[in-house]
Amino acid sequence: MRGEPIRAAVISDTHGLLRPEVEQIIQSCDVVIHAGDFDSQMLYHKLNIKQPLYGVRGNNDGYWAEHLPQIRRFSLEGVSFLVVHDQGDVPSQLQDVQVVIFGHSHMYYQQERDGRLWLNPGSCGHRRFHLPLSMAVLTIEDGQVFAEPVWLDEEMEKTQAAKDGGGAGAAGNGVGAGAAGSGRGAGAEGNGGDAGAAGNGGDAGAAGNGRGAGAAEDGRSTAARAAHEALPPETDRGGMEEGSLRQTVKEHLSQLRDKNKDQLFLIAKIMRFVKRGDPADWVAQNLKAEPEFVEQIYRIVLTHPGVDARQVMDKLEVNQLYQKMKGIKE
Repeated sequence: MRGEPIRAAVISDTHGLLRPEVEQIIQSCDVVIHAGDFDSQMLYHKLNIKQPLYGVRGNNDGYWAEHLPQIRRFSLEGVSFLVVHDQGDVPSQLQDVQVVIFGHSHMYYQQERDGRLWLNPGSCGHRRFHLPLSMAVLTIEDGQVFAEPVWLDEEMEKTQAAKDGGGAGAAGNGVGAGAAGSGRGAGAEGNGGDAGAAGNGGDAGAAGNGRGAGAAEDGRSTAARAAHEALPPETDRGGMEEGSLRQTVKEHLSQLRDKNKDQLFLIAKIMRFVKRGDPADWVAQNLKAEPEFVEQIYRIVLTHPGVDARQVMDKLEVNQLYQKMKGIKE
């Protein structure tokens, strides 16, 4: 059985500005691809909270972006991608890359060359000269990718018209959730490649904070003792205060989350099936995932309305810490 198509919001050159129309479109997508010039650490973290983010460093991204690569390769649903900020940095040997994404010029560009899609989503941040504001939405399914340009000037006009008319319609969403899998617009076809991983970084909350945990015999809370056990073996635990220990655990869990990109992407996919109302056993079979893992996701999503994929991952990690707490109590 086939899963649903993956929708990717492709943006670039935001330069510190995330327009409401862009946010609305991003919310209808599963992943975000940013071709550099975030120009704002706060904007980077905002994009990195809810959906998995594939980003590269642009020429206007400062010291905070040193961890971002200039060239990023990844795959999604069997489609292989390469992302850079400046087209001049595209390697001469592209091998099996099916989609090349770049930015920098602030001008939308989409062309298929020798079966490979070349895409510049343009700029959706501050306007440069009289260039139109734009982005793109990719629909990825069965090893193929379909690209749809989104002209934001039109979306802003729709939004303003809706405000002026006082209506509650769906103005401004351009390519809303209902368009998933439609594959409208010009596109490129590809095949082969590896199933994708998703996301990087993020500042999601701390786990192991000892909520509801009683005091242990040594004066340290049970949660702190569980957190103590959760740290990697090389950590110097001796004499750590509980507050310091919690902060260390938070950092450790953040590092683990960075390493669990595949899991984050899987969680996002499962959440889409939860919202559709599909049964958990069918989803487990369809995604070839562990039924117990899928059931955990279902329980968290259904009991915590409004959570996003990263919050679900945090919850899973907190549950693991509490399991350790139970073991310590016993």
